[in-house]
Amino acid sequence: LMSPQGGRLFKFLCACAVKAAHNGIEVSAWDMERLAANIVAAYGGDKTNAEIERDAVRAIEWANRHVTQDRAQKIACFAKSNGGIF
Repeated sequence: LMSPQGGRLFKFLCACAVKAAHNGIEVSAWDMERLAANIVAAYGGDKTNAEIERDAVRAIEWANRHVTQDRAQKIACFAKSNGGIF
């Protein structure tokens, strides 16, 4: 997977979203937003609610895009190793 471009909180949210997707756990932008808000509150960050919401949505989108690409690559590799037959 390519590394997400952004700050530490955004990268953390992306990592959480990817891990959840790989484990078949469905998370919503609201779930990610609450996680981010708790982190910001605990560590004294200065992000606004709008910035937190934006990072949460972007993290979900980034993870979905990259997990889908990763799965497609694995399927293509499997198909190629089996002569194109599933």
